[in-house]
Amino acid sequence: MTPAREQRLSVGQDSERRVSRGNLASIGIHVQERGESRSKQEKQIRGKTMLVADPDGKMVEWEILSSHTKESIFQKSIPVLPPAAAAFFGFLNLVPGLGTFLAAFTLICGGRSSFDTNLEGLLVGLGTAFLQAVTSLVIVGWFWSIMHGVHFVRKANEAKEEKNKTDIKT
Repeated sequence: MTPAREQRLSVGQDSERRVSRGNLASIGIHVQERGESRSKQEKQIRGKTMLVADPDGKMVEWEILSSHTKESIFQKSIPVLPPAAAAFFGFLNLVPGLGTFLAAFTLICGGRSSFDTNLEGLLVGLGTAFLQAVTSLVIVGWFWSIMHGVHFVRKANEAKEEKNKTDIKT
């Protein structure tokens, strides 16, 4: 093989790698970066004020105390766990739906989720685990399961931070 041909092949392989990395980023692989940017935005908003029109039409200045990210119905079913347990169930989600299925049962044992009742969280959690397992046949469920495992850890860390804030205030 001539050196020019070898050089063209290596350039082609590099561009393929760049394209595949770009594709991974576009389907949401950079979860940590998105989470960090969200937390930076929330920190910037706290302590700021905003103008809101009252019923009379006058502009009133309100202080922003906190903000939160909207959760999907599937994310609401994630139980609030200690970070170590959340990491364990997140690891189990490498088998699509396994960690989600087992974590849903923590709601029976006194856990809590973002739903009003634990029964609702349990049923949605079991349904989520089932859908992750079924859709894993077309690879979608596997990615969904891994992302759900990341949400386990994120929700656990947010709950821990919130608890630390309330402990400091008291």
